[in-house]
Amino acid sequence: MSLWSPSMYGFDESYEPVTPLANKPFDQWWFHGYTYKQPREVMSIYPGRDLTVELACSKSYSTFGNSPSPDGCPGDSGSFHAGGGTGSSSGWWGNSESNLMGCALAIAPKAKASDVRPEDFVVMSVQENCVRQRDTPFAIPANLPSCPDGECTCAWFWQGKNSAAEMYMIGFRCRVENGMATAFPSPAKPKRGAISGPTQPMYWANDRSNLDYTPGWDDRPSYNSKFGWRNGAQTSAFAAGNAGGGTTRSSSTQTRTSTGWNDDASSTSTRGPRTTSTNWNDNKANSTSSGSRPTQWNQHLAEGTASSSTTTAASSTSSSAAAPTKTKVCRRGHLKRRSRNHS
Repeated sequence: MSLWSPSMYGFDESYEPVTPLANKPFDQWWFHGYTYKQPREVMSIYPGRDLTVELACSKSYSTFGNSPSPDGCPGDSGSFHAGGGTGSSSGWWGNSESNLMGCALAIAPKAKASDVRPEDFVVMSVQENCVRQRDTPFAIPANLPSCPDGECTCAWFWQGKNSAAEMYMIGFRCRVENGMATAFPSPAKPKRGAISGPTQPMYWANDRSNLDYTPGWDDRPSYNSKFGWRNGAQTSAFAAGNAGGGTTRSSSTQTRTSTGWNDDASSTSTRGPRTTSTNWNDNKANSTSSGSRPTQWNQHLAEGTASSSTTTAASSTSSSAAAPTKTKVCRRGHLKRRSRNHS
């Protein structure tokens, strides 16, 4: 399984992102070794709102592929690692919600993946019912801080049950829109049964584990109440007592350029802000065919620029962050995932 988005590290790869991470040295499992592949887009995150992401066992089943499906993995029920048979083409059927071990979204206050270290990530949202289908919502804390330099690095983590000792991680570029002007907390290592306040994601089955025990088949880490996580937005992780500073809301302004969203007035065109149109062929040279994205991928536009003319963003201060360049590129995956037994 993998999160799929043009903002992810490794978006141009068809198979590696869905490969489980096990027995790998740090430089190979961390971001799947793609820290040098800077994505072209940045995912916007709005405090207090759900962020819906696409999770699928192949890019072809996402809206960026040629066989999109709401199932997430219609070609292999075993890929959900929740009881389904490997190689079965029945999709979710055969799996059970009771076997799901959850997913998490984490955020680090650094713009480049190459600068991010494991201790920088703090879990901001937990979704226990994951992976269940392709379009998966994550509740975002209302008190999420703004990114110090206008951009952060985020990551998706997942733990399957019916599998070998392995973990899943996908990093992606992100920015917090209208976040709090507070500092990011210093997260603690996750302790089974004692998750409280800012906490790191669970790294294990590879080099540099941050767990305080060696997991077995029946006690592997999970993003649910069994391990100590609270489902939903991890609001307590970003409480003022953890981060310090005030609680004022910072603002961010975006302008539309000929290639995407940018704060550089010198390169701003007169096309105006993006609307919620489902036509995603702005970059036809990079698209194999016309297509559309589901409504949830337009959620980052709900609080966008109201004016049809472009505006110039102010320089980044302690209470506001500059918006990074954001281009919309729709790529269609043509490689279907080979059935693979990871259990």
